[in-house]
Amino acid sequence: MNGSFTEKISITFIGGIVGRFTQYFIYILISRSLGPAALGVFSFGYVLLSFVSIISRLGLDNAAKKFIPKYSDTETKIRGIILLCLVVPAISGSILSVGVFLLYDVLNGVVQFKVARNALLFLVGVPAFSSLTVAMAATLGFRETKYSVYAKDIIQSGSAGILIAAVVYFHGSIRLVIAAYVVSIVLGLVYSIAVLARKSGMYDSLRYEIRYREVLLFSIPVMFTAVSQYLVSWTDILMLGILMDSAAVGYYQVAFQTAAIMGFIMFGVNSLFPSVAADLYHSDRLDELRTTYQIITKWITYLTVVSFLFIVIKSDEILRLFGSSFEQSQMALIVLGTAFIVAGVVGPTGYLLSMTGYERVEMVNNVVIAVLNIVLNYVLIGKFGVLGAAFSTSISLSLLNVLRVVETWVFLDIAPDPSSYYKGIVPIAASMGTLAATSGLVSGNLIDLVVSGLAYGLTFVVLMYYFGFEKRDRKLLQPIQ
Repeated sequence: MNGSFTEKISITFIGGIVGRFTQYFIYILISRSLGPAALGVFSFGYVLLSFVSIISRLGLDNAAKKFIPKYSDTETKIRGIILLCLVVPAISGSILSVGVFLLYDVLNGVVQFKVARNALLFLVGVPAFSSLTVAMAATLGFRETKYSVYAKDIIQSGSAGILIAAVVYFHGSIRLVIAAYVVSIVLGLVYSIAVLARKSGMYDSLRYEIRYREVLLFSIPVMFTAVSQYLVSWTDILMLGILMDSAAVGYYQVAFQTAAIMGFIMFGVNSLFPSVAADLYHSDRLDELRTTYQIITKWITYLTVVSFLFIVIKSDEILRLFGSSFEQSQMALIVLGTAFIVAGVVGPTGYLLSMTGYERVEMVNNVVIAVLNIVLNYVLIGKFGVLGAAFSTSISLSLLNVLRVVETWVFLDIAPDPSSYYKGIVPIAASMGTLAATSGLVSGNLIDLVVSGLAYGLTFVVLMYYFGFEKRDRKLLQPIQ
């Protein structure tokens, strides 16, 4: 197969930067034009959209990553998997979204959501969003990252940014903003379907073989894992929407999304690593899998630490992009950042478990931590508000990742190898010196962030190339076999 691991995730990394900053731009537009409460409605609605779509996907996004590489030599089986992965989420997504809409008033009578009802408009996009997510995962099953990047980060995120900017420019409401976002999801789905039809040979033949039992026996347990994992990540938004108000959700979302910038490299790795891990494990190349994981985890750690330091040092300037009132998000941002540090240090252990036959172990991990997270959010939000939600999520995510890394060591004899991590000390220290020297050289908050950030990042990259790159790291530059 052509292309190295680094080459392929670099496409996702660059696309992730474009997509993340487009999403960030959308949040800035909404907060500055419509206020924190409107941002809270948008954020709560997006979480609702994502949560319902996770259930409606039935774990088929992860199944696509596992079974498309497994049956890469049989086109009829690949077509069957793709058809199953596209049709089932659309049907179940339609049923679930209608059900949630009809039951909302009943649920509201029990838990009393403080977020405006406009957030329910996101439910219209559930079928398309579910199918888009699975379709993107299916393209990754071919061990090609570029199609997923084009679908999500370029077409969907790009069109969302343009459409929402137009809505805001013409003084539109949050309803129109949500409608614009749903349209962007449909555009991304259309592109993804076209790619899958071409990659699977559907333009030449419609013959297919669907292995329902094998796929669903894998995917449904993984679905429960994904639901519980989602609750670990997003219970905070849901609980804030119940216990506080839309503005609190908006303040918290800004902190979380800023901290999530640290997850760029992890997102790029996760786009390809599951398929690579499944292939290496099923072909009995465990030593190669161990080495690949250790190298990847080392570089994720470096890049996560570098991102964390920049975000913490420049947090005041970053948050001012959303408006003066968002200064109260600063402490929550720092607390959430620590969770991403832990995630970076342990690497893609969740996918390592799921793709090597331990998907049920990963399911139990996430269920236990999800329950803990709900309890922590309920207690700490009541006492500390937005900061309490940040502490709850940070504690839960950190415990989950510690649990995973212990299990991969016990079950697979695979663990991070920190013996050479010291080589990143000099490049990181020098980068911080560059940041201090370049901050404030130019006027304007945004321009200063861009100039100092580029100088900081360039210093780190250059010095890491000379001081931190080892012989075995060249594996990431070799073609994937």
